[in-house]
Amino acid sequence: MTIKEAVKELQSMRNCLNPLFVKWGHDGIKDEALRVAILLLEKECNKMQLQYMRSKQRLYLMDNNGNVITDYECRSDFVDGYNSVGQPRETLPNGDYFVNADYPGDDLAAEQGAAYGTFYIHTGDYRYRDIHGGGSGLHDPFAPYQGWVPTYGCLRMQNADGEEVSRWIIDNGNNMLLEVVD
Repeated sequence: MTIKEAVKELQSMRNCLNPLFVKWGHDGIKDEALRVAILLLEKECNKMQLQYMRSKQRLYLMDNNGNVITDYECRSDFVDGYNSVGQPRETLPNGDYFVNADYPGDDLAAEQGAAYGTFYIHTGDYRYRDIHGGGSGLHDPFAPYQGWVPTYGCLRMQNADGEEVSRWIIDNGNNMLLEVVD
């Protein structure tokens, strides 16, 4: 069995877990074990990666040798308060995530709405703290450089930058390591 085949099998097992049980902690240990196994295997398989450095509010695109190709402003500002199940809002925690992107553009924007803009990058975080653009309350949340408003815990980028990153993720297999650090 190849690494890619093993990853696919583990992802299938993880997808079979009931999301409600994972969300409320019942299958959280199984989900975390599968997530870590997938991360470790995919780290061996796919060396291109992203790194989000919270202290600099930057997202770095890196090649197979860990060299920075380019970087973008990416903010982790969030609105204080609680989510719908009473948990305190917080931004995407430090750690490793395997991300994939929806194909960016107007169709996605129409489907998602103003809060998310013209691109969406999934982190796999159980609280759905992902990376997107847009911003409810902005003059034009679909503009290439729409401005900034805090999220409810996601990371936010300018639409034009996020579309470039999404295309890069898709062009490189649409399954890439994101390392979130302080």
